[in-house]
Amino acid sequence: MSLPSNYFGTGADGDVTIVNNTSLSATIDGDYIVKNYRNLTINSGYYLTTNNRCKGLFIYVKDDCIINGTLKMDVRGASGDPSGTVSATGIRLPMLKSGDTETLSAADFAGCGSAIISAVANQGAISGNGVILTIARVGGLGPSGRGSQGVGANGGTAVDGTGGGGAGGYYVYENADSGDGGDGTCWSGGAAGGGAYSEYSGGNGSDTGGAGGNSNGWAGGGAGNPGGTAGGSGGDGDDGTGGIIWLIVGGNLTIGSGGIISAAGAEGGSGSGGGGGSGGGVIKIAYAGALSNNGTISCTGGLYGGSTYRGGLGGAGSYELIKVDYALSTAIFRNFMMGRGL
Repeated sequence: MSLPSNYFGTGADGDVTIVNNTSLSATIDGDYIVKNYRNLTINSGYYLTTNNRCKGLFIYVKDDCIINGTLKMDVRGASGDPSGTVSATGIRLPMLKSGDTETLSAADFAGCGSAIISAVANQGAISGNGVILTIARVGGLGPSGRGSQGVGANGGTAVDGTGGGGAGGYYVYENADSGDGGDGTCWSGGAAGGGAYSEYSGGNGSDTGGAGGNSNGWAGGGAGNPGGTAGGSGGDGDDGTGGIIWLIVGGNLTIGSGGIISAAGAEGGSGSGGGGGSGGGVIKIAYAGALSNNGTISCTGGLYGGSTYRGGLGGAGSYELIKVDYALSTAIFRNFMMGRGL
C-alpha cells in the first residue's frame, strides 16, 4: 500500500526560467490562473505576474523553485462578490503535515473557476494529520470615513485574510464626510474611500474589490478597481487592490537576497483631503523540501494620498510560509491507520 502524499502538480508546464518580465494571460476579474511547473526559476531583475487583475494566481512546482527576481500580484485583486459562491469557511486547501492535527475531507475553491477546482481535487483529504491553508472570505474591514477635519483611518487586517481599504481624509470641515474604506475579500484587498474637502463629501470604497471612492474640491480619490476620480484639483486614486498568490513546491524553495514575493495594494490620490490606499492581498506558500529564505515576502497595503489631512493606509494582507510533508512516513501512516481502526 502506498503512503498518502501531498499533491504538487503535474509538471506539465516543464522547466521554466523567467529571463524576461512575464505576465501570464488572465481575464479581467476572471478565474484563478493555474500553472504546473516542473522546476521554476525567476532570475534577478525580472518578474512573473498576470497581465490583468483576477481571482488569484496558483503555482505548482513539482520539484524545485528558485526566486531571485519577483513573483507578484501587486494591484491584481479582482472585483467581485464572493458571498454567493465561496463557502462561508473561505477558500481552503488541506495538506499533510507532521505534528498537525486538522481534518478536511477535500479542498474547497468554490467560485474560483474550473481550472483550480480540478487541480486541487488531486489533493487528498487530511484526517487529524495535516494543516488547512485558508483564505477568509471576508478580509480586513474598511473603517468609517471622517465627519470632521482629520486624517483618514487605516484599513483593517484579518487572520488569513486580505487588508481593508483606508478611509479618506478630510480638510476644512463644513458638514460633509470623507469616504469609508471597503472590506477585503478572498479575491482582493479592500478598495479605499475618497477624501473630503469643505462641503464636498468623499465616496465610499467598494466592499467587493471594486471602485475606490470619488472626491471633489481639493480632495483625492481612493485607490480601487478603478481608482476613484477627483472632480476638482485633487489627484485620482491609483488603480488596483492587493491580489492572491499560492505557491506549492514539492522540492526545495530558495528565495534569494533580492527575491521578492509580493501582493501589495495601490496608493490613494493626493489632495488636501487625501484618498485612502487599497488593502494588501494574501500569499500562501507550502514547500516539502529545504527552505532558504533571504528575500522578502510582503502583502503591504497601499500608501495614503495627501499630507497633513491624508487618507488612511490600506490594511496589510497576510502571508503563510509553511513546510509540509511530501508523503507520510511509515510510522505516521501506521499510527494514522491504527487510529482509524484499520
